[in-house]
Amino acid sequence: MSQSKTRLHGIQYIGKDAHLLAEERQSNGMILHSHDYFELEILLEGNGRMGLNFRQYELTAGSVYFLTPADFHEVFLSGESRLWNISFDGSILQAHQLENLFSRNNAFRQVAPEVLRKLDAASKLLSEEMDPI
Repeated sequence: MSQSKTRLHGIQYIGKDAHLLAEERQSNGMILHSHDYFELEILLEGNGRMGLNFRQYELTAGSVYFLTPADFHEVFLSGESRLWNISFDGSILQAHQLENLFSRNNAFRQVAPEVLRKLDAASKLLSEEMDPI
């Protein structure tokens, strides 16, 4: 991991009066950073690697990772990759849920194609719910 660290803030990324943002986007990665909000990313297409708290993970379609405000991570993707990024602040969670999230040991998973299709569909519904026409 690189040495300089950027801190991203929910008020700038999610929005001043919002608590959750779900967006499908293309990306080629992100430099080492952390945020003051939670983040779930679902890699739909592409591959690369991620550094998370000084551990390295290989990323392929179906890689899913969950990040807390205590995590530092960087992502390097080969070419343009497509992913869901779901960001939210802790205000939408109860105290015991927050405690469970911070006590997790492994925030990285690789899911099967049928699970990836379901996560893609659920993320799309969430995005549409948050941004009605």
